[in-house]
Amino acid sequence: MAKKPEFFEGQKAQSRVKSTIVVKYFQAWAMIMARQVQNEKDPRLVYIDLFCGPGKYEDGSVSTPLLVLEHVIKAPELRDKVIALFNDEDAERTAELEKNIDALPGIKTLKHGVAIQTGPVDDELVKYFAGINMVPAFSFIDPFGYKGVTLELLEALMKGWGSDMVLFFPFDRINAALTNPKVTKHVDGLFGKDRADRLRELTSGMHPEEREALVIEEFAEALRERGYPYIIPYVFEYEQRERTSHYLIFVTKHRLGYKIMKNIMYKASEDRNQGIARFGYVRPQSDKTPLLSLLDRPLDDLCDGLLKRFAGRTITMKEIYEEDQDALGINPFIEKNYKDALNKLYAAKKISTDRPPRGTTFADGIEVTFPLKKKAKGTK
Repeated sequence: MAKKPEFFEGQKAQSRVKSTIVVKYFQAWAMIMARQVQNEKDPRLVYIDLFCGPGKYEDGSVSTPLLVLEHVIKAPELRDKVIALFNDEDAERTAELEKNIDALPGIKTLKHGVAIQTGPVDDELVKYFAGINMVPAFSFIDPFGYKGVTLELLEALMKGWGSDMVLFFPFDRINAALTNPKVTKHVDGLFGKDRADRLRELTSGMHPEEREALVIEEFAEALRERGYPYIIPYVFEYEQRERTSHYLIFVTKHRLGYKIMKNIMYKASEDRNQGIARFGYVRPQSDKTPLLSLLDRPLDDLCDGLLKRFAGRTITMKEIYEEDQDALGINPFIEKNYKDALNKLYAAKKISTDRPPRGTTFADGIEVTFPLKKKAKGTK
């Protein structure tokens, strides 16, 4: 039996934030996907949690598995569609989870019930998911380390249309593991062997902030190569130290899911500069937090970037937002930030529009004309 982690003794603030992000996204995802599958002969959606734990902390606080099921029970449009699959390698935890689920009021109203299994997340489990036809699935992968989490596992869970994922990425432990020969196999599985070897070489002697940025960006690139272009890392600091502990990494193939999760993470972020959120649970004004450079840019930088990227073009607010999201990949800007930036540029007379924005709003359909870039003196 696995040793019981201190994690389950009582829910910490970071765990509440993590559950809030996952549950809020599940709620939005499930409602959208339920409409997408409603005309199918056997409409089904899957919620997957492969490192589920017991569902409650010792202090009585409810964790993600029960919060997700409570939402499904309350939503008539989900009760006959959602299949919940829970797994944990510890039989004591799965037994406790089963007891806690059975005690939920209304649990018997779910058409498909709940599947709970005990076992490791290993190659056999990957083969199982890789070999079945996946219906739309939302997966929450929250291990106590990184063992068993591989690109092959993520690809097997994400292969179905409409499938999204939130992954716990223990940066501090992975960072240390890069040079630990005892866990080479696990690090290779997470990044792919060639990329992991390159990371070991590149990060040697690198400044900690640059090292962190490279590790996260390389993992994001490994996911993009497998067909998942929209990725958002949400950072958590250690509670008593200004140093990164871990990330929640959201992965999707769809722009709409990207937009929804950005707004959820924006609201759950602790620190903002000019209305731009640092996507994470960090101390406000913490200058030492080694976030990705792309996740720490103020509104002024967004304004400058828009002037450069759209120079000489006439384009609507909505088209600007959608095109920029696709082009930049990881970035901290939500739709509101783009509207704030365009208002600022309009007030400074740096752009023109087909009609003036009203007050502080900036309608999606307003056409914006960006001036051509001015050539430097002496150039032809």
